[in-house]
Amino acid sequence: IIKDNDVIGLSWGSSLAATINELTATKEIKGIFVPIVGGPAGKLKSEYHVNTLVYKAAQIFNCDSKLIDYPVIFENKETAKIIRQSNYYKRFSELWNQVTVAFVGIGSPALATGSIWSDFYGTAFNEELEHLNVAGDICSNFYNLRGEIVPTSISEQVLSIKLELLKNTRYTVGIAESPEKVSGILGALNGCYINSLVTTEETANLILQSI
Repeated sequence: IIKDNDVIGLSWGSSLAATINELTATKEIKGIFVPIVGGPAGKLKSEYHVNTLVYKAAQIFNCDSKLIDYPVIFENKETAKIIRQSNYYKRFSELWNQVTVAFVGIGSPALATGSIWSDFYGTAFNEELEHLNVAGDICSNFYNLRGEIVPTSISEQVLSIKLELLKNTRYTVGIAESPEKVSGILGALNGCYINSLVTTEETANLILQSI
């Protein structure tokens, strides 16, 4: 589905990393791979980092890539605001507006007991998400089961693509599996943030049973 002159956006995570590790390019692409979310700031294994995945995917297709030097979540909204005013951020923002194909992982508060999710967001924030009836997230943008964006205490500290932009792509492929991610996947589908899904048969059946 990737064509010449595409701007291909990637998020981060274990499922997306596993997918890229299995990729074999059938042709070279004259496009560019870009991160659509900041880095996890040392809270995840480097193999799951967005820059790692962007660089790997670009190598597979022998095309260009851009790497991001900022975390996805800043310590406070004042710092995030300053960064958004920088020319560096504005260049990334322009690229995000040009994304034609995106591949994203999908998170869910139901994974709160899992090491990756809990290590990244922490117990207190997970309790906030439960209180807000959050179903899932893409690029640390949170939504409910109906796909409606849910503002959180960190919303103004997050640097990533806006979910509305994912509706403008030719393809936004969600890559996610497990019973715990069913609510997150359903919310992403209901919000039209993804138009393609890569998952397992078990997860697909659970999604169909939930509709």
